[in-house]
Amino acid sequence: MLGLTRGEPLAPVAHIRTRRKRWELLDKNGKVAAELVEDDVEAQTLGENEQMKAWREIEVELVAGGREVFETVERTLGRPSKAPAKLIRLLGERIPKRPKADGVTGYVQQQVEEMRRQDLRIRQDADDAVHRMRVASRRIRSVLQAHRGSRTLKEELRWLGTVLGEARDLEVLYGHLRQSIGELPEELVLGNVRQRLTETFAPREQQARAKVMEALRSKRYFALLNRLETVKLRLNDPKGRLRKTKKRVAKAWRDEANNRGSLHDVRKAAKRARYAAEAAGKEKLARRMKKLTKRLGAHQDSVVARQELRAIGIQSHLDGDNAYTYGLLHGCELHRAENAKKALRRKV
Repeated sequence: MLGLTRGEPLAPVAHIRTRRKRWELLDKNGKVAAELVEDDVEAQTLGENEQMKAWREIEVELVAGGREVFETVERTLGRPSKAPAKLIRLLGERIPKRPKADGVTGYVQQQVEEMRRQDLRIRQDADDAVHRMRVASRRIRSVLQAHRGSRTLKEELRWLGTVLGEARDLEVLYGHLRQSIGELPEELVLGNVRQRLTETFAPREQQARAKVMEALRSKRYFALLNRLETVKLRLNDPKGRLRKTKKRVAKAWRDEANNRGSLHDVRKAAKRARYAAEAAGKEKLARRMKKLTKRLGAHQDSVVARQELRAIGIQSHLDGDNAYTYGLLHGCELHRAENAKKALRRKV
């Protein structure tokens, strides 16, 4: 709920009283085909301009029956109405409506809505929620970068992405290393490898999760959400801006070739171009950049995995444990990086 209330106190806005009657609709064999409920509703809005309303609703919910049940009910009671839910019907214009937009601004609004959805899922500890919120925040930031959006807002999105990224990266790395160990023949898994991985990653994942929850409870995060819901983009030469993001990718490639940058820099530039292309509806360019970032991601994941395996292997050796498996996995990751580089040499 914090992602919705943002620390503000809740207050009642309406009273709704419902008297419900229920019937079972039976088929010719005596089985319950559907349930029919009739609600007599009395409702009152609260606040300066109080209003009283009353109405009746009838709802049919299938149990064992099929579409023919609805057809039978319609012949008796008439066609169903398109009335909204009780609270929406009562409050009507009191419920603020977010203006819908098309194009790039509409794309940003979609990502803000995705952040709100994943906010709730993160608080429920749902699978992949951290990753999805991180991607949504990255997409927004990439669009702001491409179209010269607010610098402060971009920095706040960077802060949130960093917090989410630590938790997500640990989750991915731990899962990848466990999978890699599972693919090795058992005779090559020497020492307390699985236990050491758990002892290494479990506390770090817990700490990263705590940082995420601390961030999502902060006034800084609530302020960020408030700003995102009112963000407006002034698009000046959108085609030119998109071309500029493509040129950044080409420049990153040149810098990497001249040892002035890294493949990770290329990946970051390609991600920005991908999300900017998605926002502009340039699907072909977005697909190309997605393919490129996937291959670059495999290489970067290998770099991070090798660093982690080296550190764990050294500590294992110092503790008197067998470090052979970590060295073997390190070699596998090096081979994985070389394969990723070969794939990058092919046309993307």
